[in-house]
Amino acid sequence: MISGLNCFSQLNLNLLRLEKSKTPKDSNIRQAELLAKFTDFFLDKNTDSMIYFRNELLEKINSANSEREQLQMLTKVIRFETTSGFYNLTKTMMPQAILLSQKLYDKNTLTRLYYFTGYYYQSFKANTDSASTYFLKSLRLATLTGDQTMQAHINSAIGLLYLNNGYCDSAWVYVQKSKRMHELMNDRSSLLIDIFNLGSVNACMGKLDDAKICFESTLIESRSVGHAKVELNSLYNLANLYNRKGSNQKALEQGNELYQKATEYGDSVSILNAITLIAAVNFDLGKFQEANSYANKGLSLAELFRSTEFISSNLDILIKTAKSLKDYKTSLNFFERKKRFDDSISNLRNIKYLENLKAEYNMDLKNREIIEKDIMINQKAQESRTKTSLIVLLLVCLVLVIIFFFQFRSRKKAESKLNEQTLVNLAVQQDYMSFIEGQEAERKRIASDIHDGLAQNLVTLGINLSALKIEGQDELNRKKELQADINQLINETRTIAHNMMPDVLTELGLTKGLKSLIHKLNQNNAGLTFSLELNDPFIKLSSLMEIQLYRIIQELMNNVIKHAHATSCLIKIVSSTEELKLSVTDNGIGFDIDIQQKAGIGIKSVNSRVRSLGGSIQIQSDLNNGCRTYIVIPVSNSITNE
Repeated sequence: MISGLNCFSQLNLNLLRLEKSKTPKDSNIRQAELLAKFTDFFLDKNTDSMIYFRNELLEKINSANSEREQLQMLTKVIRFETTSGFYNLTKTMMPQAILLSQKLYDKNTLTRLYYFTGYYYQSFKANTDSASTYFLKSLRLATLTGDQTMQAHINSAIGLLYLNNGYCDSAWVYVQKSKRMHELMNDRSSLLIDIFNLGSVNACMGKLDDAKICFESTLIESRSVGHAKVELNSLYNLANLYNRKGSNQKALEQGNELYQKATEYGDSVSILNAITLIAAVNFDLGKFQEANSYANKGLSLAELFRSTEFISSNLDILIKTAKSLKDYKTSLNFFERKKRFDDSISNLRNIKYLENLKAEYNMDLKNREIIEKDIMINQKAQESRTKTSLIVLLLVCLVLVIIFFFQFRSRKKAESKLNEQTLVNLAVQQDYMSFIEGQEAERKRIASDIHDGLAQNLVTLGINLSALKIEGQDELNRKKELQADINQLINETRTIAHNMMPDVLTELGLTKGLKSLIHKLNQNNAGLTFSLELNDPFIKLSSLMEIQLYRIIQELMNNVIKHAHATSCLIKIVSSTEELKLSVTDNGIGFDIDIQQKAGIGIKSVNSRVRSLGGSIQIQSDLNNGCRTYIVIPVSNSITNE
């Protein structure tokens, strides 16, 4: 079986034997690729050998160590066939590879498989719709995974798909996208192919001069980077452009250069392209003998390489050249030969169509089996996931119920404790208010007793002393001194009585009481100026609330007088139906708040009164930077309509 192999196949067989002697996983993948090469090599040469290597390949894939390795083998084989133009194995392996990549959630491999499937439908099946569908699937996945290299390749493939079907404008859009992406990636080799494709698109759109610029550019660049395939195709397309423009002599020169380079590189397809092109151009130039010679040469090579396209093209040229040379018999012979060839090609196409249809039917059956099996596996997995999800959900619900129960219980305990504390605070506040009310009542009684009792007695004593008739200067002086002392006692007694319960506060209210207090403080404290600011209208409060506020301000003023060493003090009160805001600001020497609050009885008294009214107090002070006291007291329940 192996004896008839040429050097190429013998070399690859030796490589296969070498790879089989290795054990790592990558060697298995390499073996699969080599077996695929042999299978495709013997496709049209030796059926038994093709079947042998194909079975070896399938056995290798089925005995893979894991599904991941199996997928890598399948992908390697499919990639080899796509790049080499064979699709002998792809049509059966592609569905299996796609299902495996979906099962393994391998988006990168799935992107490439969709891409290869698009090429399969475009090149082998000539099915534009299916090719477009798979290319777009591949493009969506490549965009999702951020694979810019694949995005560029797919855009290029879609552009060529549109170009081959005559949609030149759409082809231009996609090829330009590919070109921009390769420019950003600085991929010089791929950019060369993009520019070549743009030349083909320009030629399709009738922009022959733009196409010529592109092909001349790719010809120079391909020679610079050593890209023989692009160099040969650029020469071929330039020759065709010159032929289309009527520059037959220039086209002939390009054709001869193409033939020379193709022979140098050993590229049989480009050699056939060059010979057929030279034959056609010579016919257009009227050089029928040269055209006939090249066409015969092209026909022989085409038959050797079994290239139906070139056989047909060269037969057409031979029919025309024989007729032009008036060799009608030869022309008729070539015509009949062409007809037989076309009939055989048509029959072959029909047979191939039937074979493909049968293969697609078998592949569809296999796909259905795989899909049904996969559906059953997915259903079982889904049922298992559903059961697991239900158990997890029940456990989560149970945990949430337990957490909610303990939170509810803790909240109830906290609310109960808070209610108890609130009741205690309310009771303390009520007791304190009762104490304050009793204290203020006692103050009022004592002030009344002092004013009506002691003060009146002192007044009477002063009157009686004034009525005494005293002779002698010493006694008279003594009488005057006693009268002065009695008057001072009367004033001090009245001051004490006033401080304990100011008449103006009880009779005229808080506003006038505070104004009276500020007036007296300014009279009695030289060098210290007190100012009072009240909003208008000022809310009328209950008498107890007004007394408390008065006492608070009175205590704060005493602190300023005794400790602040200030020259000015501003008292500002803003009242509303909801709250009363009091601020006292001086420019004194300030103090350390922590020390003062621990030691100062006056501050503690102010704090107690503010808390008893349900208010809050904030004191700000720095050494040598004065003191600022802010008090906020709710008054919604203390407003009167009097």
